[in-house]
This record gives sequence, C-alpha cells and structure tokens, in this order.
Amino acid sequence: MKSFFAPESVAVVGATGNKMKGGYHIFNNLVSYYNDRVYPVNPNYTEIDGHKVYPSVSELPEIVELVIIFTPAVTIPAIVEESASLGIKRVQIQAAGFAETGDDGKLLADRVMKIAKENGIRIWGPNCTGSVNSDNLFFAPFMPVMNLGEKLVKGNVSIVTQTGMLAAGFLVQVLDSNYFGIDKAAAIGNKMDVDEVDILEYLAGEDTTGIILMYLESINRGREFLEVAERLKGKKAIVLLKGGRSPVAVNAALSHTGSLAGDDGLIAGALNQAGVARVCGFIDMMNVGRALSLLPTWNGGKRIGIITISGGAGIVTADLLNDRGIDVPELTRETTARLQEIFPPWMPPKNPVDIWPTMEIRGINEALEMVVPVVMADENIDAVILLPFASPITENIDTGIFERAMMETKKPVLTWMFGFIPSFEKFKRNFEGAGVPVFKELNHIVSVVSALRDLNR
Repeated sequence: MKSFFAPESVAVVGATGNKMKGGYHIFNNLVSYYNDRVYPVNPNYTEIDGHKVYPSVSELPEIVELVIIFTPAVTIPAIVEESASLGIKRVQIQAAGFAETGDDGKLLADRVMKIAKENGIRIWGPNCTGSVNSDNLFFAPFMPVMNLGEKLVKGNVSIVTQTGMLAAGFLVQVLDSNYFGIDKAAAIGNKMDVDEVDILEYLAGEDTTGIILMYLESINRGREFLEVAERLKGKKAIVLLKGGRSPVAVNAALSHTGSLAGDDGLIAGALNQAGVARVCGFIDMMNVGRALSLLPTWNGGKRIGIITISGGAGIVTADLLNDRGIDVPELTRETTARLQEIFPPWMPPKNPVDIWPTMEIRGINEALEMVVPVVMADENIDAVILLPFASPITENIDTGIFERAMMETKKPVLTWMFGFIPSFEKFKRNFEGAGVPVFKELNHIVSVVSALRDLNR
C-alpha cells in the first residue's frame, strides 16, 4: 500500500489544462506540493502550466511507480494493459463508469481485473478520490484546495471512505475548519481490488495513525476486517459510519458504488465485540475524531460523572446519556463525604455534581480544584462531562486542574459550553489546549461519550 501514499514517481493519465476538470486538479495538487517526478499524460496536450505533457505512459522519461487514471471508463482497460507491459504494479482509477452503472460497466471492471491479476497489479478504485499523506504532502484527490500546504495539518487521524464526492467534501471541510490534523486519507470507491481491509492493515503498521475514521457502505471481507480490528483494539481507535442500513439505503449503495451492504444487525454485534465504535452521521464522526485527537486518554466507559454550574443542564445531560444506555451512577460514600466538607449543609452532593453554591462561596477555580480531582478519582466514574457557563469569569478557568486530574486518573474530560458567545472562543482555546474537547451542542458530546464507551467494551 505504501506506493499509493508515497510513490517515487507518478503519472496522471487524463491530466488536462482545463481548470474546471478533475484531471487538472489531480496533476496540479501533486506537482505543486509533492515532487518533480509527477508526469501529466494526455495525447491532446503538449504542455500544462509550463509542464511537458506526454502522449502515453510508454513515452514517459521513466517507468513510474504509480499511475493515476482520470479518463472515460472505456479507455481504462487499454491504459492498464499498457502500464502492465511496462512492469508498473500500482494503478489508481479515480474515474467512474464501472460496476455501479450496470452490466456494461461490470464487464469493463472484469477486463481491468483480468489484466491486473495476470500482471500482479493492485488496483485502487474506481469511482474514488484517491489517497492523501500529510507526511509528504501527497494529495491526489481531484478537487482544488486553496493553500493546501497550510491546511494539510499533520495529525494522528486517518480517514477511510468508500465514496468519492462525499469523501472529498468531508476532507475539504476538515481541512478548512482545522477540525483535527490528518495523517492519511483513503477514498477507495468501488473497491475493485484494494479494499478497507488492505487500508486497515496498512494503517495498523503506521505509528503516525492513532485514530481511524471510516465511512463504508459494505464490508466485503468481514472476517478479515474483524480480525484486524480486534488486533488493534486498545491500540488504535476505529470509528465507523456504516451506510446502507435501511432497505432504501441498500439499494442506493448498490447503484452508488456497486456494493451490497449486508445485514446491519449481524454487522453491529460483530463490530461491538471487536471494539469498533459506531456513529450515525458525519458530524458525529468529525466530533469523535476531534475529541480522540485532543484527549490524552480515551479510556472511557459507560459511567459518567457530571460537574455542572447549572442544575438544569445536569438533568438534561443525564437524560440524554440514559437514552444512549450510559450510566450516571451514584458517587461512592468516600467521594460524597469529601465533597460534603466543601458543600453547604443544605445541599448534599450527588451526581450530577452542582458546584454553583460552592463556586459562589469560594470562586470558580478553588471550587473546581476541590471538586474535579475528587470526582474523577471516584471508582464509580469512567469519564467526566463539565458543564460551565460561558462568561468572562469562566474564560479564566485554570485548565491545569483538568490536565493534572486526567494525568493522575487516566480518565477523559469533555465539556459543553453554553452562554455568552464572545467568551466561547477563548474558553475553547484554553480547554482544547489542555486536552479537553469543547462542544457547542450537548447531543454532540453525548455521541462522543457513547463512542468512547464502545471503544472500550
């Protein structure tokens, strides 16, 4: 798989001077940011932006390691055959028009795979947006990204998707918002050959990847997928958004990527056992990725401690957690006794822990310093949700309180901020700088906690 993420040399077949077409952007992204051994191939051009264009793969100045194809589907078997005659072993087909279009497209796919198998070629795609590697700025998708060198921020999150334009849009949103840093990205499309198991195996050996976000419409080699996931359990987090769960979606998946989605009930149980966290949408997947990339530990569980300055916020959070099968347990007697020492006698401490009266007496930092370590050390608690109120006062919370508590207990803290909007961004910078993810929507934080629980089954 390394040749798809770090090839010595690349041919872009279907490169064009038309800036409205994907072939231009594949070539431009690579030649602008990767290396000078990126060769455009198109018999209808002699140059693109000052770069010499070659009429065919056979006429390149060297035998390239990777061929990327973005031409009409009917032309692709001949291009793969030409590549095979040169001894090229890696081909990425980003163009569509194969099994997802019906019988004629399936025949084309069969021809391509016959050539590939006879010549030991691995085929990535078709109907995809290719591969990304932040280590070397290898960026093969067919869409433009302004200031790519600045936006492709290195991180420990890798993304694997089975779709083309949705993957492209998802990736662009992550890059534009700086939601989390990227290690690798792989859009594998119809999975004619290279599939999610191949990519998962590759990422298993990449020390730079700690979190793997996946959107899949089918899992073709289920047993192998689960074996790899089981091997990675507790080492790398795998978060899955599974398309094709309903009968309507199954039919859509068949026409979209030519995939059969499989029985979701059977899939769900096996994934749970393998420690794969399921999410229901792309926003949830982004939020889980961001939380995991920030948290110093993701050893979450199903028992949550809530620390709040609003009784109502604590009650609503407890209800939402309960809806997901997540417990808000009673605190131990020892914890309750220690908290009672700093709580007013008329307010016995319980979970959710409302610190408002204590905060009024002692100030917010002293109240948190006395409450947070005690609650997080409770043996009944696996993770803590903090519910403060955004204001100039909470802008200056000592985030070291949470850093120390997370380090000592190996338990995560997540927070939902509500209130004075101008204070929100400063609060967010301070807390996320300390490894505490901040969310604007309460249901988002509950989805993340649910995923943390699933990762630690």
